[in-house]
Amino acid sequence: MEYDTASPATEAPPGGGHPRQRCSPEYLKTPRGILKIVQMVTSLLTFALSFGWRVSGGGWVTFVGITGFIKAITWFVLHLLSVIPDIMFNYFIEVIGYCIWTLFFFISGIVAAVNGPESSVAGAASVSH
Repeated sequence: MEYDTASPATEAPPGGGHPRQRCSPEYLKTPRGILKIVQMVTSLLTFALSFGWRVSGGGWVTFVGITGFIKAITWFVLHLLSVIPDIMFNYFIEVIGYCIWTLFFFISGIVAAVNGPESSVAGAASVSH
């Protein structure tokens, strides 16, 4: 028994891949794409500055920096590859996540600023927020 694999429902788009999945480099030029890149850079900077920090609260700042970077790069790749459809529910989930992470970054900035006099790295980490 032979199956018809060239039917329109199963035919892959030009270039291969999933029919709905496409790379959209124009996303890099949009304000949301630029903000995601800035967020990845600042999260990575926060992580890098707090990594060698051995005073109290350093673990929290490191945690917020690295998980913020992972979260930002995940959303960036999902939007760049157009895996997520632009519907309001997905946008709402992303905004709620960013609101929570903004609070986490605010708290870690306070922790870094309080410990700034004890460590120059902590002061630099508080400025990167």
